[in-house]
Amino acid sequence: MGQADEYEIAHVGGVPLLPLSQIEQRFTGLDPNQTYYLHCKAGVRSMKALNFLRQQGFKYLKSVEGGITAY
Repeated sequence: MGQADEYEIAHVGGVPLLPLSQIEQRFTGLDPNQTYYLHCKAGVRSMKALNFLRQQGFKYLKSVEGGITAY
C-alpha cells in the first residue's frame, strides 16, 4: 500500500497529504500553535513526523496509534 492508497482509504475532507519524505521542505507552511493528528499505515512514519515537528517547536501533536491498519 503506497501513500496515495493510504490517503484514499483514510483521508479526512479538507486535510492535505503531507508525506514524511516532504515534511522537512513543507513544515514551514504549518502553524506551530495548531493541533495536528498524524497518521500513516501502521504509525511508524507518523511518529517520525511527530518527532521531527516537535524538534521544530510544534507542541500540539498526536500520532494515531496503530495507524490506518488499526483504524
